[in-house]
Amino acid sequence: MRQFFTIMSIAAVLVFSGGLVFGANNSAQFGSSVEIVGACSIAVDDISFGTVVNKQEATAESEIRVDCTSGMPYSIGISNGANSLASRRMINSANNTRLNYELHHNSTHDNSWGDNNTMGTRHNGTGTGAVAAIPYYGKIPAGQNQAAGTFNDTLTATINF
Repeated sequence: MRQFFTIMSIAAVLVFSGGLVFGANNSAQFGSSVEIVGACSIAVDDISFGTVVNKQEATAESEIRVDCTSGMPYSIGISNGANSLASRRMINSANNTRLNYELHHNSTHDNSWGDNNTMGTRHNGTGTGAVAAIPYYGKIPAGQNQAAGTFNDTLTATINF
């Protein structure tokens, strides 16, 4: 029984005194590091010309959103589309007719947006670390005589950084 009280007394001293007592300590320093690599993401809203009267010009506007690392230069190209030949064309899949259209950097439609091949130039910018909205403008030139119907195309916007 005496041995039990001795063990309990030692346990109580340890509990109430904050634990074991150490006579020395030692420490070591360590570092932390990270390498941030530049990155960009891109999202594009569809462009819709709405309802257009045959042979009439139509214009539309939409936007591309990019989010690039601050200070990161980037370049955005837009493909020629799935139905292009010498120009961008939307196709009416019901009767296989095509309607020419253009994409531009500006609302005056005098600076074609492309991928540096046949359809125009790329958009160049520098990342700010926040999402940037970049407008793009579409135009269906007047004078195209097409059967009534819905015309579509699929394009790809690519960001290089």
